[in-house]
Amino acid sequence: MTANTRVFGLMGHNAGTRTAFVSFRGTRDLDWLRDLDFEPEAYAPIAGFGQVHAGFQATYQLVRTSVAANLAAACAGCDQILLTGHSLGAALAVLAAPDIFRNMPPNTLEPRLVTFAGPRVGLSDFVTSFNTAIESCFRVVNFLDIVPHVPPAPYTHVGAEIAVDSGGPIDLAWRHDLAAYRDGLTAWIAAHP
Repeated sequence: MTANTRVFGLMGHNAGTRTAFVSFRGTRDLDWLRDLDFEPEAYAPIAGFGQVHAGFQATYQLVRTSVAANLAAACAGCDQILLTGHSLGAALAVLAAPDIFRNMPPNTLEPRLVTFAGPRVGLSDFVTSFNTAIESCFRVVNFLDIVPHVPPAPYTHVGAEIAVDSGGPIDLAWRHDLAAYRDGLTAWIAAHP
């Protein structure tokens, strides 16, 4: 998936598990400037679905056409689809899920989400619509990572939180880093066999 030749993610499938995947990357370069545009606006892909963060939606619109054009091929022979992302990529995965389920062929696979370090994406009307439409959504949140706490209310989270603790330094950059999330999730899995 590209926009202006900058890669925003990866799509494909695992034939062994019959799982398609769409993975969105986190913030890079000047993407963070879009994160600041936190005025709410209507979720564009589905009328009446609720209000979402305007900046995140603008970024999703950059990659939406590419996702739609390649999703059917990625899902060929698959029984499930997984959406994932880190930071900004987590926000994009949340915005993509209902759009993929309702608007993009094959339209028969309800996306499952596992996101990391995701910010709040929508207002309560969007969250209610999302949680009704998408039953499997898990947000992995590392202890002391500030990104999952922005933007402020009235924005709120979708899905269920999995709280992890990466350990290591009390450093905001480390706590948000994808490697810290790997360490925290590895420890969480070991403690929850």
